[in-house]
Amino acid sequence: MHISLNFLLFGLSLLLLVKASEKLVDNATILANKIGISHFLIGLSVVSVGTSLPELGVAVAASVAKDSEIVLGNILGANIINIALLLGVALLITSIKIKKYEFKTDAPLLLIITSIFIILGIDGEYNYIDGVLFLLLFVFYMLFLFQREDLVVEAAKKIKIEGEEKKHPHLVIYRVFVILVLSLIIYFAARITVFSGENIALFFGVSKVVVSLIAISLGTTLPELGVTLAAARKNDTEMLLGNIIGSNISNILLVGGIASIIYTLDVHAKVLFFVYPILGFVTLLLLVFMRMKQEFRYKEGMSFLMIYLFFVVVSVYLGVS
Repeated sequence: MHISLNFLLFGLSLLLLVKASEKLVDNATILANKIGISHFLIGLSVVSVGTSLPELGVAVAASVAKDSEIVLGNILGANIINIALLLGVALLITSIKIKKYEFKTDAPLLLIITSIFIILGIDGEYNYIDGVLFLLLFVFYMLFLFQREDLVVEAAKKIKIEGEEKKHPHLVIYRVFVILVLSLIIYFAARITVFSGENIALFFGVSKVVVSLIAISLGTTLPELGVTLAAARKNDTEMLLGNIIGSNISNILLVGGIASIIYTLDVHAKVLFFVYPILGFVTLLLLVFMRMKQEFRYKEGMSFLMIYLFFVVVSVYLGVS
């Protein structure tokens, strides 16, 4: 297959993956509203899972294909991009005032979960047991969110329910059918993304991990980018930070958990020694900044962006070496 066709497939499949994920969240929201689920629980689902659906689609497709490099590269890349690139760009648009509960609960929780993820990867793999542990921790995270009524209710307020249709059985069946179709689209779009990404890596003689760390992860973080930029323009700093922290936690626990159960994920030594420290550092830096400063400004944004540039350089080095 010609390389230009692979690039075309890669771009279109990523776009389809992101758009189908957004539509799935919309239709699941409408269905939940029709069958009487409260906006609080709908908001809980959106906060915890919504923006991680593209990463989940890629992880499932790559795990089925037994491709650990794509799975781990996407999780690591997406989490670094969320903090270093998305938060960095947002801080060029607006400053962010730090609230006490964000420092005392949200950021430390992210650091703890990231640390667990790194420690469990030191032995060179994430197996079935690790996957079950991640999913159990995800359940506890959902319970934690359930206690954070302020964040969940705020998310629920932002959910748009299309027209209050009557609770007719046929309409419910229609929504279920649409959700199933969208789920299939997400899966096959992810399969094409993985397939074309592998071909691009092969053509340029680089490892698949560099394609996943930079290109695939950048594509799958488009929903987070949209939420982050919208929140920055509206100066909605609570949603901005909550989206980034929540997405990173879900990527590790939900995406990593399901992928590890499907297929044991091998951690390459270069990724362990070069990329894991960047993830740990940028997560720790977020917590340090939140402790030292009451407000994030332009300087902090530039610091995060410099880390992202360093991450790209390291990723390219890993790909060609």
